[in-house]
Amino acid sequence: MFQVPDLYEECFTLVKQIPAGMVSTYGILAKALGDEIAARAVGQMLGENQNSFLRSDLPEEKLIPCHRVVYADGRIGGFTSEKGVEDKIRLLEREGVRVQDGKVADFREKLFQDFVSSEPLKRLRGEQEKLAEKIWLEDDFTLGEFGILDVAYRGRRGYCAMVVFDLNGSQRTTFAATAEINFPYIPTYLAYRELPMILKVLEYYRPSLLLIDGNGILHPRKMGIAAHAGVVAEIPCIGAAKSLLGGQLEGEKIFIRGEHVGYKCGKYYVSPGHRVSIESARKIVERYSHLIPLAHGAAKRTAILK
Repeated sequence: MFQVPDLYEECFTLVKQIPAGMVSTYGILAKALGDEIAARAVGQMLGENQNSFLRSDLPEEKLIPCHRVVYADGRIGGFTSEKGVEDKIRLLEREGVRVQDGKVADFREKLFQDFVSSEPLKRLRGEQEKLAEKIWLEDDFTLGEFGILDVAYRGRRGYCAMVVFDLNGSQRTTFAATAEINFPYIPTYLAYRELPMILKVLEYYRPSLLLIDGNGILHPRKMGIAAHAGVVAEIPCIGAAKSLLGGQLEGEKIFIRGEHVGYKCGKYYVSPGHRVSIESARKIVERYSHLIPLAHGAAKRTAILK
């Protein structure tokens, strides 16, 4: 079973640990979640918090003190409310945190870092590393009807569409699924945001090969979403991303720590995910790259229609 932690709930639980009269930072919270790379996602999640201390209709135990989270240099940062930063400063000063020139005065003395956390992102990295051992980078498929898959979003809900094509590139049909999203976008953890929807779509139909908007082994732990989906669903899979997550580009080849992991094919960065070789991944994307935008359009239409 593929299980995803509710990272919003994990984040909000940590924020509740910050005592009144103290502050913490987006980066420290991200580290408590298990990876400092999640600092931007922490800001996003707090920006979506509906239970701030401005609410007067809820008991205190349900309130989330997102106003106590600031930037690493003590600057106040943003706040989602009618008066924005003005409200944040008012809440902080009401708790005894003095703000001067847009920064927390005596910042170091006010800084809280002693979070108690299960570090969910650290656990997920370990899971990725174990799954990476199962990746098979030899051709283990017979290409027939293949699926191209993409995801679109509307608020906290995701919409996944898989467009199925025949070998001539003619569109056959489309399958779609939707799900509530409890995991924000964090670089290198995309599968925990999108894979639940992908697995739902694959319950309707399993093509001979799946092409996903994202990375395969072109990933620090070789576990981009195409690799993750391929191993978990045991399906031949290729990743074709629009931007380079990492690595070094040498001509058309992409290397990570000296290992050849993919190719740049036109505007896509291509890498195998599972049961497909690097060369076959390149050839398939070169042949069918013009079809990839159709899956993106189908996902966006699904989001609008639903």
